[in-house]
Amino acid sequence: TLGEYVDLEGRVILVFAALGGHSAEGMLSALAPLEPAAIIVRSRHPRSADPTNAAETARKLGIEVAVTSDTVSGGFDQAIEMSEPGDLILCTGSLSVASEVLEELRDIEPEIYPNLRP
Repeated sequence: TLGEYVDLEGRVILVFAALGGHSAEGMLSALAPLEPAAIIVRSRHPRSADPTNAAETARKLGIEVAVTSDTVSGGFDQAIEMSEPGDLILCTGSLSVASEVLEELRDIEPEIYPNLRP
């Protein structure tokens, strides 16, 4: 479990997105015991699922949805603003979420999918 790897002294702030065809419900049900404050986002990935649906699923599982965002970077920025010392920001769901956060943190040029090209 996550608690085996990090000291969870504060709350967990979850930045979450799933791709279409992936089980958002399955992933969120595994995360629900952490009692996170969730920020449901949309990845740039062409198959990214609508954050509204994932937010509804999260609420049904008893997860507090603080906000939704149309971008991973926007959701990550909101998580930073919400956080307090001791909190853990967990960016997960589909792998595209983690990669977009790493791009932002490490100032890496983002991967632009063909559907985003002019």
